[in-house]
Amino acid sequence: MSIPLASRGFGVVILVVWFALSGCASLIKTDVRSIDMDSTAREGSQNGWSTVRIQWQWPADTDPAWHLDLFAAHQLFLPIVNAYDNELLLWRVHRRAARDAAGHQFSFIFFTSIQSAKAIFADIAADPLLRDIDAAGIMRQHEMELPATTLQSDIAATSDPNWSPAIQASWPQYIHGVCRMWINLVSLTANQKLAETVPGNVAETAEFYRQVETDITAIWQKEGRHAFLHHLNAIFGYEPIPVVEKRWLQF
Repeated sequence: MSIPLASRGFGVVILVVWFALSGCASLIKTDVRSIDMDSTAREGSQNGWSTVRIQWQWPADTDPAWHLDLFAAHQLFLPIVNAYDNELLLWRVHRRAARDAAGHQFSFIFFTSIQSAKAIFADIAADPLLRDIDAAGIMRQHEMELPATTLQSDIAATSDPNWSPAIQASWPQYIHGVCRMWINLVSLTANQKLAETVPGNVAETAEFYRQVETDITAIWQKEGRHAFLHHLNAIFGYEPIPVVEKRWLQF
């Protein structure tokens, strides 16, 4: 008995769909691993998070001198990043100011071996710029801290513990890239200005970075929404998130 043409066509469609689905199934990989962000496997198990903190003078009834963070980032820590690029597995900077024991504090936080961290500490301590900053009276103190516990050898050790485990493990890579871009933006802006004028001492240099900070803020306010926030949103498929709305108003 012959099969009606329409039925045969339907059968061909089913066969084609079956092969297509079978082909797709064969391409699905169930053993794909996430990126190995736990760098403790490299150079043995001695890697961990170390920190250099600079606490700036912050007189009462004044705003934080945020431009000093850019001063330290460009003049003190960027040379370290360039010199130890192969040893610094991850790094970031942290800026904060609150009326507490830490006050206005700028931190350079990095993931590397104990040996490399000690070498970095020695280079920073020997840098004449650090002594000049101290002598100028704009720095309250500085601290250098090696990993205190084996917990700090975990790549997620310095992430916010309130985050999900996946975010804690992935965030250090994200903020590393953000800070690399930020410090490069500071460097490009400062170097352009340095081609026009060169400060003569620490006080003049600090004021120079006040202008750099003004320029960086202008770049952030003009281009940050698209260059940073829009493209970050795009990575997550433009899915919305709740925000507290703050707007500039004119009256």
